[in-house]
Amino acid sequence: MHLSFLPLLLSLAPILSASSSFQAPIVNLYPQQNSPQPFRSTTVDVIAADPELSIFLRYLQRARLIPALNSLPNGSTVFAPVNLAFHKVALDDPSEWTQPDNILHELRQNLLYHILNYTFPPPTEDSVGDSDKDGDNSAPGSDPLELPFPSDTSIPLNLETLLYPDDLPPQNGTKPPPASPWVPLPVGGLGSEGQRLRGFKRDGQDWIGVDWQGKGGFKVLGEGVPAGNGIVWKVDGLVDMPKNIAETIQTHPSLTYLRALLHQPVSPAPSAPYLELFERQPSLTVFAPSDTAWSKLPRIERTYLESGFAGPDIELILGSHLAKSGVEESLDGTVKVGWREAFEQTGSGKLKMIGGEETIVSLGISGEMKVRVGSDKNKRQVFEVSEPDLLCKNGVVHIVDDLLIPAGALKLTTEKTLIGLNATRFVSLLRLSNLTSYINSTTRASPAYTILAPLDPETFSSLTCLHMNTPECSASLEHTQSLEFRNRLKFHILHGRQELGDLKDGMLIETVFASEAMGGRNQVIKVGVRKGLEDVQGKIAQAGGSKSIWVDSSNNDGSDNNNHQGGWSEVTFSGVPVEPKPIESPSDQSLIYLLPPGSVIEPPEDIIQTALTDLSLSVFIGALISTSLSHDLKSYADGLTILAPRNVAFEQLGLVIKYLLLPEAKAELKDVLGFHVLKDVVYLEDAKRWDGQGKKRETWTGEELEIRARNGSIAVGSGEQGGKAEIILDESDMIISNGVIHQINEVQFPPSANITLSKILRGSKSTAIITDLLIQANMSWILDGSSPSTEDLAELGIAGWSYGRDRALSSLSPLSRSSASFDDRESGDSDDQDDEQETGPVSFTLLAPTDEAFSHLNLTRYTHDRSLLIDLLKLHIIPSHAPIPLTPRVASHSSLSFLPAITDGKPLSIKPDVAYLTLLSASSKYGDVAFGANPDGSGCRVGIKGARLGGGDGEEENDWASLGAFGRGTPSWPSSTYSPRDRLFTIVEANRNIRSRRPNQTNGLSNGVHPGGGVIILGAVLVPYKPSWWIVWSWTILGAVVGGSAGLTILSLGGWWLWQRRAREGTDYERLENEED
Repeated sequence: MHLSFLPLLLSLAPILSASSSFQAPIVNLYPQQNSPQPFRSTTVDVIAADPELSIFLRYLQRARLIPALNSLPNGSTVFAPVNLAFHKVALDDPSEWTQPDNILHELRQNLLYHILNYTFPPPTEDSVGDSDKDGDNSAPGSDPLELPFPSDTSIPLNLETLLYPDDLPPQNGTKPPPASPWVPLPVGGLGSEGQRLRGFKRDGQDWIGVDWQGKGGFKVLGEGVPAGNGIVWKVDGLVDMPKNIAETIQTHPSLTYLRALLHQPVSPAPSAPYLELFERQPSLTVFAPSDTAWSKLPRIERTYLESGFAGPDIELILGSHLAKSGVEESLDGTVKVGWREAFEQTGSGKLKMIGGEETIVSLGISGEMKVRVGSDKNKRQVFEVSEPDLLCKNGVVHIVDDLLIPAGALKLTTEKTLIGLNATRFVSLLRLSNLTSYINSTTRASPAYTILAPLDPETFSSLTCLHMNTPECSASLEHTQSLEFRNRLKFHILHGRQELGDLKDGMLIETVFASEAMGGRNQVIKVGVRKGLEDVQGKIAQAGGSKSIWVDSSNNDGSDNNNHQGGWSEVTFSGVPVEPKPIESPSDQSLIYLLPPGSVIEPPEDIIQTALTDLSLSVFIGALISTSLSHDLKSYADGLTILAPRNVAFEQLGLVIKYLLLPEAKAELKDVLGFHVLKDVVYLEDAKRWDGQGKKRETWTGEELEIRARNGSIAVGSGEQGGKAEIILDESDMIISNGVIHQINEVQFPPSANITLSKILRGSKSTAIITDLLIQANMSWILDGSSPSTEDLAELGIAGWSYGRDRALSSLSPLSRSSASFDDRESGDSDDQDDEQETGPVSFTLLAPTDEAFSHLNLTRYTHDRSLLIDLLKLHIIPSHAPIPLTPRVASHSSLSFLPAITDGKPLSIKPDVAYLTLLSASSKYGDVAFGANPDGSGCRVGIKGARLGGGDGEEENDWASLGAFGRGTPSWPSSTYSPRDRLFTIVEANRNIRSRRPNQTNGLSNGVHPGGGVIILGAVLVPYKPSWWIVWSWTILGAVVGGSAGLTILSLGGWWLWQRRAREGTDYERLENEED
């Protein structure tokens, strides 16, 4: 109840209780004009004559409405509440008792809502008799009056009252209007229309103040009492005045969603504040969408409208449901509020909506209201009003169960879709960073993007704000507009429409982030796709079931977007999982993948921070930091490709990496590392497109490195050093801030690298004695790779060798004759072998005993005897280029291998039963060394081939030595003009020949490439083997003894046989002719 006049009831209570009936002296209060006509009673007389209407009469007097009732020209109809109604209201709702104002404006409004300015039903002449002395106004014998209200099956009847709703009473001191002060002016919230009061006949009784279904309201008591200027009907309650539209929406149970939309703060603010409009704007006709209507919208659209970002679209929707101009009636052209009755005369009418659309309202055969939306006949939609005529102070509300907008009228852009998917914070940051151009396209011809949308609420929680004009937005605006933060957001926007079925594991997709660190090239993001129903279900269980981000990627029709069997996928972008069911933006071609709440995709970090996440690159990263090369690489702004050897690749270098990590070798280490850096961005997909052909790229050192793809694998190599490393496909495309990292399985050396044996020995830190002995023996050229003089070679007994790193071997000594026998090597007789073959240059592998190993040897003996020292050293030097076969007997040995297996970083192929020539092999049949398995099976050892333990010369001889660390020198080429393209991968080809046992193809690695030799550390010194006299002559003596014994045996047997023969001949006799026996 909104009856501010009720406190007056308390002031009148003593008076009312003092008299059971209150008769107002009407004649005294209102003097009659002189008239020849007979006196006829008025409605005021009727009210005054009824004791049950005393309180109502008193209120009419207080509100100064008596003259108004008497002056109504067309008569009046008064629905007068009885005294009990006023008492009931006062007792039921004492909170409504407030102090009345001086004008009693609210009291006047309430009383006028019970008065019609016409007689209803119109009285007949017989229904009102002449007044008698007792004041009896009834005409004897007249028929009782009845209200012609519709029955139970009809629609309630609207009656126009004298209430012209307005918001405020006239201000004190203002000039009164020109019209009579006693009659209400026809101006208010309903224009020139009076407020409607509904009547209905229910269960045989008349009711007023009912709702649109005829429910509720107050009963009309008894019959109407006619008067000379109207009729009075008693009712058992006070009818509440209708509220304004805003209050109606606030209280109606089926308009909760609309109420929530009107009360939420929106950005940007609507041009029309609808709450204020619904409160004060007069003559409104509102078609209010019910909760059922809103529920028909897709969930994304509803969430978008609820987000606080949908101000313009809420305005669009409300503008299609709101008319301010009223109904244009076709007959008289008058304009009125769009009550249902306004369409009864013609059956339909037009309403001009605020949004500009023209809506036609019509009435059906059964009286139902229908709304037709749309000007195009082919696209018109017809909706039925589910709850018509909610009377309001400033208009009328009709409730509809459908939105009066065409399908797709919201025109959801990518931005609106993101908001509808609950990525509002992400959208707010895009707005603050001026990046909305990527999500605001409205046509399908616009460029398409793929959005990786982080969901609320945790995402960017410290930097988010929902509305641009809030203090928290102002505080974070400066940061969000920074370049760094903009780049973080751009990394969530990909070029093109990336369908789920097109995604492949390991593929790279360009983002819109044009990185300055890559020379303006767009940064990329790496995709991960994994299949496996069991694995996915396990993850679902671990994630807690329904909250898992794993979903079924198959479509509703059973098709599979990902072109996989099973229908389950895990899709990641830069390692962050997404829902493998993208959402399409309705306005353009863009797709949206949802990230779990709290997950964001960070732009790639620099090379150090990225590589530190992989422990297999720790040696490479440590080397970069130690050489300060990391600082230069991080600041390089034109894009890089890092070929990062794994730790196992550095381990294969053995002593070489130990040398490179020495302070004295920092410059060389920097060159080696720089050779693994390409001054260009080459992704794995780029290299695969070069299948069958190599592409050269400049490295950090200025030299070139070639990349070649073949049969799905990708290799890199310099060619100059004869090396090749394969990119590890599973560990490739590690994105960094200014390029990409590919892991490789072998360290590459630039052509300028010069890793000699002396440097390798320095890396061991335990071979100083062997170094000193080589220098003392005038063999330092083996250590530094320089060319020996002819005298040096003659002193070593290999005068026929011609060695140099820059020229090919031109003549071969007896050592290298392919058909030389052991006896020939022993005697040096090889004159019958005149044909010589040219091969590539020769390098050496040094078997270097440790200093501790030499401590067990009498070095004084060797240092005082130069020939012994040279033989000792020659036994420890293996030519890396050893031609084969040595002899038919040796060549038939299936275990022989003569070339280094460079793939494992060792200078030689080390495995059991493999033999090599040494420099001592030219002068001794015990100059070869062979590798064999250790007795305990823990690897290999090396020994003198053919030696017999204990048969050597001297007490300190060693026939076998354990193997330690190793290192391989860098190879070189015989000519600087040799084509690098022809040199690439030649060592690999040579190793393939070795493994396939093709000795005729192992004369040199290939095309003259020069292996660099190397060092193998030994745990003992190999002492040249010289057999004892017994071993030398034992077989001769044994042969002589056996031969002599065999000769004596043969002679004895022969003599015995002759003797036996002669003996048989002497005892035989001849038979005489004709002699009887």
